[in-house]
Amino acid sequence: MDEKLFAETGKASPALLSQWEVKAHAAAQANSDARMSNHGKVHIGGGKFLDRSEIDKVAQRNVQPVLDEINEKAEAERERQAALKLEQETIARKAAEKKSREKEAKAIDKKLKRK
Repeated sequence: MDEKLFAETGKASPALLSQWEVKAHAAAQANSDARMSNHGKVHIGGGKFLDRSEIDKVAQRNVQPVLDEINEKAEAERERQAALKLEQETIARKAAEKKSREKEAKAIDKKLKRK
């Protein structure tokens, strides 16, 4: 009778509502249990879950070679920059020494011309 009334009017009776509520609670409990079975794990797609530590291991294995390569390139660049800076300092020192010698030579020439 309740189902006939629902079919004709679209209004659910309290008895039918309580049946739906029981089914809804059961479905919600089943979903909650399914979620809790994977609690603390990361969904990686395709319905698969992995622990965070496993993901970190995979990431470490895949990323570490790239990080090592970056570190090697950075060290080579630092060495190149240090060599370039040393060369520039040497050139500047030689230029300063040359300028100093030229200044001394001018001073000596000036003294000689006065005499």
